[in-house]
Amino acid sequence: MVVSYSGIAGRRGKNPTKIVIHNDGGSKNAKASFYKSWLENHNPELGFAHYYVAEDGTYQAEADGNSAWHCANSVGNRDYLGIEVCQSLGSESVFKANEQKAFKLAATLCKKYKLNPSVAIFPLHRELSSTDCPHRSFALHGKAIVAVKNYYVEQVKKYFGSTSSGSSSSAGSSLAKNTKPLKDGKVGDLVKVYDALYRDSTGAGRSTAKRGKQGRIKRIVANSKKYLVEDWGWAHPNDLQLIKRATGSTSVKLPAGFSKEEATFVNGDTQITTRTNKPSLKGTVGKALKPHEKVAYLGWKVSEGYTWIYTKDKRYIPVRLVGKAAWGTFK
Repeated sequence: MVVSYSGIAGRRGKNPTKIVIHNDGGSKNAKASFYKSWLENHNPELGFAHYYVAEDGTYQAEADGNSAWHCANSVGNRDYLGIEVCQSLGSESVFKANEQKAFKLAATLCKKYKLNPSVAIFPLHRELSSTDCPHRSFALHGKAIVAVKNYYVEQVKKYFGSTSSGSSSSAGSSLAKNTKPLKDGKVGDLVKVYDALYRDSTGAGRSTAKRGKQGRIKRIVANSKKYLVEDWGWAHPNDLQLIKRATGSTSVKLPAGFSKEEATFVNGDTQITTRTNKPSLKGTVGKALKPHEKVAYLGWKVSEGYTWIYTKDKRYIPVRLVGKAAWGTFK
C-alpha cells in the first residue's frame, strides 16, 4: 500500500534516472510498521522517501512515478528514487541486513527502469545537500564518498546479475568461480591471488598481473577490497585462496560494537591519553600514546563523539573527533 502522499511532491512524468540510498537516522524501533504509521501523520514537506526498508519488511510511501522530498535538492527530489535503510542507529547486524534488502530492491528498480548499476546511478545524499547521510554506511564502508558508492554498486550488482565491473577484462569475466574464497583472513596469512588485485581498497585500478602468485596479507581494512597482499594491491575475499595460516599470532576478540580493521596508527605531535576498560573519556586511564609512536590496532568504533581504535595490547585510543582530521596517520 502507498500512503496518501501520492503525487504531493509532483508527478515526474518519466522514469526515475537515479537512486539515492539513505540512512534514516532511526533507532532499533524505526521499522517499516513504524514509518507506515508515522508518515501518515507527518508533514511531507519535512521530507519523505519512496521506500523504507527495515527488519520487518519494506514500506512504500510513494509511487515510483512521483517525486518525493528526500534529498533537499530540486533535481534529486524530482528525478531520483529514494530508499531509506532504516534502524541505522540500531545494531550493526540488523542495519547490514536492511542494507542488503535495500540493495536487492535497488537492483530490481534498476532492471525495471533500465538503469545500469554504476557510481553515476547512485549519488549519495551528502553529495546533493548538506547532511551526513548516509552516516552509518559511510562509517562502515570506507568513510569516503567514492568508497561508499563503489560498495553500493558492488552490492547492487550481486542482485542485478552482474559480478564483473566495466573495467574487467574478458579473461577476468570468463574465469571460473572461486569455490574456496578466503574466509576470515588474518595479517600474515599466506594466500594465492585467484583473480585480480586493485590499486586501492575501494576497487579502483583492477589488475590480473599477480593472478596465480602467492603472497602474505599485510593489512586489513573495512572496505570491500579489504586485504592488502604484499605491496601488490588490494583484494576482495573472492579474489584470494588461503594457502597457509599465519603462525605465532594471538587472536584478540574485538569488543562489542567495534568494526574490524587491522592496521597501524602513527600518532602526530601530541600525546594521547588511552583507556583500558572502555572507549570513553570516563574510562580507566592507561599507558599514554607518545608523540610519533606507532601502535597496531584491530578495529574501530565511534563513541562520545570520537573515533576510537582498539589495539593489540587491549587499549582504547581516541584518534579523532568525528568528522574531523585524525590526530595522526594510518598505515
